[in-house]
Amino acid sequence: MIEWKFCPACATEMTPDSEGRPTCPKGHFTKYPTPVASTAAFVEHDGKYLVIKRNFDPQKGAWDLPGGFAEYDETGFGVIEREIKEETGLTNLEFVEILTVQPSNYGDLEKVLTTVYVLKSPSTDIQLSSENSEYAWLPLEEIDNLAFEDTTRALKILQERMV
Repeated sequence: MIEWKFCPACATEMTPDSEGRPTCPKGHFTKYPTPVASTAAFVEHDGKYLVIKRNFDPQKGAWDLPGGFAEYDETGFGVIEREIKEETGLTNLEFVEILTVQPSNYGDLEKVLTTVYVLKSPSTDIQLSSENSEYAWLPLEEIDNLAFEDTTRALKILQERMV
């Protein structure tokens, strides 16, 4: 995480406020610990869900859901559509629902707030990007812990619903 030492408005040295957040003593600026917006999706086809194996850290080699970080001016659904197309080549996805919104850590540095979608895919024809090394279409009950806390909690929500 970047340590804020000086106010970006007046260059005065920042001091902690009552909550420990770096704050300009002249009142110009407080650095709130805001998370980065991200998305993930349970992509379903004929009762099976897509999981992908991460090819890079953090969590290299762990199974994960397709998804990723939002870029400026993107809608949430626009982010997940773009990320799934980039990572898997899948298009024409059908929106089912927003399952949950979950906080998490992405490695040691990034705090994220992930919107987790449920989508249906008309196809299982995957063209993996270099971000991932493998993929599998699995019944929900066969998916275990995923790479990150947010998607693992979302998995439990979806699995409990299916019981």
